[in-house]
Amino acid sequence: MEISVIEQVLRHAVQRGILDEDDVDAVVDRMWGARASFQEALNIPQTTPPQEKESKMAQALEEFNEVSMEVVDLLNTAASSSG
Repeated sequence: MEISVIEQVLRHAVQRGILDEDDVDAVVDRMWGARASFQEALNIPQTTPPQEKESKMAQALEEFNEVSMEVVDLLNTAASSSG
């Protein structure tokens, strides 16, 4: 799923008063940041040792995984509060 779609869903929950805007801002910033870090790792020059590139990709994916868990929590909160 695209980050922009997730962001839109979270922001809609903020508008409805279900989620805190600061929480959503923080998680959205972290998602975009993790994506940018991964893109940077993909663009590392070929002359860079493979281990360095793989390490940077792993770090970015780890951050994205962590923030994804936070997104799931926020989405579950929104879903359980909208009933």
